[in-house]
Amino acid sequence: MGLTIADATAADEAGWRALWAAYLGYYNVDLKEEITARTWARIIDGGAALTARLARIDGRMAGFALHHHHASTWVAGDDCYLEDLFVDASHGHLGRSQAKDGGGHGESQEFDLRVHHFGRFPKFPGRFQ
Repeated sequence: MGLTIADATAADEAGWRALWAAYLGYYNVDLKEEITARTWARIIDGGAALTARLARIDGRMAGFALHHHHASTWVAGDDCYLEDLFVDASHGHLGRSQAKDGGGHGESQEFDLRVHHFGRFPKFPGRFQ
């Protein structure tokens, strides 16, 4: 089984929309089409803060991560804010260590990004862990 992770491209829209619909369904959320369309437009706009990485298994889209990179007040580099993360239920058993590309952790090292969440800070024990 081959797992790859790559940036979203315009050609990925149909597959992303199918996963997005499943993600919204999981949370029982019904968004207006204009919000979904605007979200996708932001994802593929190279100048927008919102970006996406897509996971594929044997060429079939299996999950996504939507994130923002922004200036940090904690480190010299940028922070990465994870907005949304979803893996299709049929692939939920897969681990990050199976990825074959330079994304994810390697990208964080290359660009000196840090992912911050409340669970890292002693003042907020147990949050988002």
